[in-house]
Amino acid sequence: GEQIDILELSQEYTETEVTLSDGGARAAARYGQPNIMRSVDTDTFLEFLAWYIAEGSIYSAKTANYRIKIAQEDDVLREEIESIINELVDYQYKNDRYVSFSSRIWADLLDALCGHGSEKKRIPELVFRAAEEQKQKFLETLIKGDGDRQVNSWRYTTSSEQLRDDVLRLC
Repeated sequence: GEQIDILELSQEYTETEVTLSDGGARAAARYGQPNIMRSVDTDTFLEFLAWYIAEGSIYSAKTANYRIKIAQEDDVLREEIESIINELVDYQYKNDRYVSFSSRIWADLLDALCGHGSEKKRIPELVFRAAEEQKQKFLETLIKGDGDRQVNSWRYTTSSEQLRDDVLRLC
């Protein structure tokens, strides 16, 4: 499928300085060990954004370790998240409650695009410019995280007014 360049996005939306390796295929924040894929499938990227918005958090330790955590206690959904993250980074940590990985580039990018903290999250503009099927899949992923489905309807719950408005706009 179509690929998205994570470094280009990072340069457009953040101030993070980067280090490249592997002929430019992998990247890290300056002086870091390059552990993220520079090029990511667009569908995978959008699906990851949806999981982050629904269930994600960013934690930055004083040691300049930036950790992204996607909470999910359902085994099947957690495996789905693991396989998505496998396409983004070389290494992830998982237990029965969440999947996480460390990356300053991803932490800064997610913060810039989607915000952080459940009251401040939003859907980034680039999602609204995506293809119809991609927007549909994005919405379905959000619902898997923070919603529930009935026979002919679904419900989505958020404490962010901006995210509420964005979900309505996506529909």
